[in-house]
Amino acid sequence: MRDERFPTVMFDYVHNSWLELLVELGAPAFGAFVLALALLAVQCLAAARNTADPLPAIGFGAAVLLALHSLVDFPAQIPAVATALAAILGLAVGRAVELRRRVPGMENRGARTAERSSVGWNGKRGSSALHGEPPRPC
Repeated sequence: MRDERFPTVMFDYVHNSWLELLVELGAPAFGAFVLALALLAVQCLAAARNTADPLPAIGFGAAVLLALHSLVDFPAQIPAVATALAAILGLAVGRAVELRRRVPGMENRGARTAERSSVGWNGKRGSSALHGEPPRPC
């Protein structure tokens, strides 16, 4: 694209990954890509709200950060950024699925409930497990 005010300058890039993907892939493929990324991010967010494990929150934050940065640049086209996001999201979603399997009904609980239902060092369940006797040294 050329601008008459700058005859020697040619604009090749949009500096917006979302718009570039929409134009290059078309609306159906772009929608599928956005839906897949949103599903992964929502899975991380749901796990982050229900546990004290930081990995799902980190995955959600990385997805949101890349999505926002993609509005003004194309960071996903840098191989190191794309690989790092894939690794972080893979680990975070894997941990989210593992947490959901480990704690039955976790998707229906309120925030931080999974923390309170863990077994404390005195073998009792619930928040009172943290107020029992300390472990004895060997």
